[in-house]
Amino acid sequence: GADPSSWLNEGMAQWHESGAEGSLPVAVARDVAAAMAGGSALQLEEILEAEPFDFTGERNPRFYFESATLFAWLAERRPEALEKYLAEERQPGPVRPGALERATGLDAGGIAREWREYVVAKSR
Repeated sequence: GADPSSWLNEGMAQWHESGAEGSLPVAVARDVAAAMAGGSALQLEEILEAEPFDFTGERNPRFYFESATLFAWLAERRPEALEKYLAEERQPGPVRPGALERATGLDAGGIAREWREYVVAKSR
C-alpha cells in the first residue's frame, strides 16, 4: 500500500546505478553544483513533490541528477535520517508533508544548505 515518492525511486536508482555499492559520480556532482551556483537548480520542494512525468522531457536530467544527489547526501552523510525517511515512505499512501524535515531534524532551509554543501564537496 505504500506509494513511494518519485524523487526517492529515481534518486535511489540513479545512485545505485552510478557505481559499486552506490556512489555519486563527480560529473553528476559538478553538473548539479554548477546548476546550484547558476540559479538553474530545482528547489528542494520541487524535487520532493516531483511526479513521474517530471522525469521525462526537457527537465529530465535536472530531476534525475538532483534527486540522485539528494539521495546520495542522505545515504552518505545522514544514513539514520534516510532510515527514518524510508520508514515513512513504507507507510500506506503518499508520504506526509514534512517527512524529510522530521527524519533529519532540520527545516527545509537546513536540508537545502547541507545538501548544497555536500554537492559542492563531491564536485571537487
